[in-house]
Amino acid sequence: MLPLLTRDVHEVGLICQHCSETLVPFDEISASLQAELADWASRYAPVHAVAHWDDRQRKAAGNYDHAYETAAECYAEIADHDPSFPICIEYKISEPRVRSLLGNAGETAAFCQIVNRDNLGVTLDVGHALFANENASQSAALLAKAKRLFYVHLNDNDGRADWDLLPGAVHTWELVEFIYTLKKLGYDDWMTFDIVPKELDPVEFFAAAARLTRKYEALSGRIDAAAMAALQVDKNAARTLEYLHTLI
Repeated sequence: MLPLLTRDVHEVGLICQHCSETLVPFDEISASLQAELADWASRYAPVHAVAHWDDRQRKAAGNYDHAYETAAECYAEIADHDPSFPICIEYKISEPRVRSLLGNAGETAAFCQIVNRDNLGVTLDVGHALFANENASQSAALLAKAKRLFYVHLNDNDGRADWDLLPGAVHTWELVEFIYTLKKLGYDDWMTFDIVPKELDPVEFFAAAARLTRKYEALSGRIDAAAMAALQVDKNAARTLEYLHTLI
């Protein structure tokens, strides 16, 4: 079970990431943290309110300029609290009954430019990119060009929902491309797993994710940069795929 801190911590305590049931009631949290958590929750609530619209709000919204302005003010305040601390926005096209204000890489990169804080960037979640009908490698290139690629989540899905599957479970070659692209872009920071084992053993599940990712890293590392650059210029999918299969 993984405890999750939410804006409702005062009412529900720490909840389980998987089943959303309370794991640690608020009154059982250390007294030294209760006031700080309650204060954080009250400050975060308006940020969440402008970052996530329910279906009614989305249909009724008429002043989009005000929505972005309010969100930008909130994120600027958060970023200015400690300019040395990186703040990451993890975009997602939708949740059940909710359409996010920032749903894809382009929207989020543009929004960060509006806020204009060097310590505000983006968490690129591979599954969220797929869910938004993006190519995660292209999203990474865009965010890197905008100097907003701060963090990476690895997972997978079928593009229809955010299933948080094992990395490469569906989009194997896309993951190899993504890891290759990150290296090419000079990304040298954390990659973490945003995956859900559901009824499987979490330790076994995350260990498998780590082992598989190392294999994908090794495979991407065998790609010859000059050969790939030539194939990208050639734009011949058959030749590219045959080349990749020589690396297995």
